[in-house]
Amino acid sequence: MFEQILVPLDGSELAETVLPYVEELAKKFGSHLVLIQTIQSAGQIAAMTSSGAGMEPGIAAYPDSIDEIQNAEKNSAEGYFSRISTRLQAAGITPTVVVAEGNPADCILAESKKDGIDLIAISTHGRSGLGRALFGSVADKVIRDSGIPVLVIRPKG
Repeated sequence: MFEQILVPLDGSELAETVLPYVEELAKKFGSHLVLIQTIQSAGQIAAMTSSGAGMEPGIAAYPDSIDEIQNAEKNSAEGYFSRISTRLQAAGITPTVVVAEGNPADCILAESKKDGIDLIAISTHGRSGLGRALFGSVADKVIRDSGIPVLVIRPKG
């Protein structure tokens, strides 16, 4: 039924609340899990550093600094996926991991289309109203634009 399940993770405990559900689905249907995490693009890093996020206005990151930031984020994501993969392998599941660059919702949607994903399984903060308006919702955009089934898990509490 679900041959491939895309599981967006961001390194947080909240995102990982979806893992027990996808483990059960993978075991039941023999599904292959594709884990995805996004890192910032060079443009996002440059915009953040030149717009005053912790820096004085007008100060831009040098290209070498942008590369260092991206490499650090990529290494962090790979280390995170190594830990998650080890945990899943102990349960008999060997996932594929993807580190994508850019807007999380856009990267999730692109990955779901290029790899023939049957299901996207994602955790959500469950914000509504003003919280969603201020912070946006990756899950909301994925649900609206995916065109395939999306399992949304909202953590308890």
